Amino acid sequence: MKENYTQDEIPYQLILDELNGNLSNHDRAILEKWKAEAPEHMDIYQEIVEISRNAELLGEKKRLDTEKSWQKFSALAFKDNETPDHKVVKLKKVNYLRWSAAAVLLIGILVAINFWKNSGEQLVQTRKKERYHLILPDGSEVILNQNSSLSYNKRDFSMSRKVKLSHGEAYFNVKHNPKNPFSIQTGDLRVMDLGTSFNLNIEPGSVTVIVNSGKVAMEYKGIKNRVMLDPQDKGVLDRATKAITKSKNEDINYRSWYDKTLHYKQSPLEVVSRDLEKIYGTKIIFQNGELRERRLTAYFKQKSIEEIMQIIGTSLNLTVVNTNGGFTLTNP
Repeated sequence: MKENYTQDEIPYQLILDELNGNLSNHDRAILEKWKAEAPEHMDIYQEIVEISRNAELLGEKKRLDTEKSWQKFSALAFKDNETPDHKVVKLKKVNYLRWSAAAVLLIGILVAINFWKNSGEQLVQTRKKERYHLILPDGSEVILNQNSSLSYNKRDFSMSRKVKLSHGEAYFNVKHNPKNPFSIQTGDLRVMDLGTSFNLNIEPGSVTVIVNSGKVAMEYKGIKNRVMLDPQDKGVLDRATKAITKSKNEDINYRSWYDKTLHYKQSPLEVVSRDLEKIYGTKIIFQNGELRERRLTAYFKQKSIEEIMQIIGTSLNLTVVNTNGGFTLTNP
């Protein structure tokens, strides 16, 4: 959660978390600091709280009698002792105000309903070198990779089981429910899960889904073709052509970014270095082009980057130098 908010920013999520009773002590301190920074901040806070309380009343909306409400309002607003000569003018005024009030009431209800729906929105974002393990209301798991953003509506989730992944990468382990399928929206692509685990990666020109278990369907909006993926299948959406292709996955390290498990069998060090940079955010520099082609056979599980580099150096008889958070590989 952000520590500081600019003059034009409003910490809506903190306020909603407080209203829902989910605000941590740390975030409460941030909210109180924001409220104390300017008198208008407290006014905004109180207005949001009031709107939220009014939104809760929408649970009684089926029993709302707008005609009786109008009659009560008009009885108070237009009660006077005018003479009969003014009745025509008075009726025109009442009719005009009645529609004006009805419009205001309708707008207010729509705003409150929209607020009530949106107040259930949950947004999870990760920054560089940050990952997040999320448990959804149905027990499904989502592990977000760095620089990723996922959202869902907490109020509607039990009925729809829909999430949005706007950018980044995530691994899903979904609870099976044949009566209520799980779906992920990313732009115009919908990924439907049929009770499985899979990896979804959004890149500038493509979206890739790799299935670990179960079945997954990929469907592009407006195009009547659905691609079904089985375990160890890879589906790729080309954003330019809007075509979805299916093939067997050959990247055994596709989920290493979260389980820290890496397998290499005579793999070039250049490939290894790309994986390590993606997982650990560590840059590896080679003394020369020949070292990039050196082959590595190894298995790493839950190892630190320092341990991995030490094993690489020992296995291939290379010198490893730690330089400003990165590593340089040279011949001895």
